[in-house]
Amino acid sequence: MPKKVSNKKNTKQTKRRKPKATKKKTKQDIDSQLEKFLNGDKSLSNLYIKNYNLGKMIVKSLAKSLAKNLGNNNKLTVLSLGENKIGDEGAKYLFEALQTNQVLKHLYISKTNIGDKGAKALAKALQKNQSIIEIEIHENNIGVEGTNAIAEALRKNKTLTVLDLSKNKIGNEGAIHLSNALKENNTLKHLYIYSNKIGYHGVKNLANALKENQNLKTVDLGDNNIGNNSIKVLADALKKNQSLTYLCLSNNNIENNSIKILAEALKENQTLKTIDLDENNIGDDGGRSLLESMPKNKTLTDLFLNDNPISESLKNSIEAKVRTNKS
Repeated sequence: MPKKVSNKKNTKQTKRRKPKATKKKTKQDIDSQLEKFLNGDKSLSNLYIKNYNLGKMIVKSLAKSLAKNLGNNNKLTVLSLGENKIGDEGAKYLFEALQTNQVLKHLYISKTNIGDKGAKALAKALQKNQSIIEIEIHENNIGVEGTNAIAEALRKNKTLTVLDLSKNKIGNEGAIHLSNALKENNTLKHLYIYSNKIGYHGVKNLANALKENQNLKTVDLGDNNIGNNSIKVLADALKKNQSLTYLCLSNNNIENNSIKILAEALKENQTLKTIDLDENNIGDDGGRSLLESMPKNKTLTDLFLNDNPISESLKNSIEAKVRTNKS
């Protein structure tokens, strides 16, 4: 295996989805906003209680109050509770409220110690809730059981368009459950499942789903264990899929032979706009295959190859060729 050569990173807006930027709130700001909400103020449209250092007992009490007020509030569309120790018990109270609330649209609950029980409560809410369009629940402890429950909810939910389950414990089995649900779901647009120890079997099922699902626009599989064997099934899916515009495969131990297969698929695919191949083991051999595929591809506008053992001159040639599709 060739030694990796570190290249300078490009600035990328699409590499990782992040919550919409908001002005950083002081503890005093949060105290004031939370007090208004808990006192029944229905004028708030955004509630940010991120990294508030809430203890377990306070979270339980707060969650009950939030659940009560969330169910009654008719203007709150954004709720951010990230980086608090909510846990499964706190999540249960919150998600019960979402079964009746039909106004909230964006829910950010990453790094909140939510596991399978909390995920099951969320899934139950998603089967009834028809307002939430975005859920960010990355960096928690959701495993196969919780993922399966969420997948079942996706079969029925008709509003969710963004789901971020990155940095959980999905694995191959969880990825299979999600893939099966995607064959039926026709509303989800963006799926982020990077860093979940997903390997060949998980990717194979996802690739099969992509042949049928013509709604997904984003799939982030970065930082998994997909390896070379997975690229063949993904490449086959890309020849048939007509909706995907962004695919992240960074840091997945992908090598030259697999890239040649992917390059062939790019000659046929006419929807992908961005492919992230950073931090793999792609050398000049694979790079030349990518370059040769570019004349037949008219849609790709960003192809990231940073931190690969590819020569700088070839990397620049590929990027220049891709840029011609922007004009």
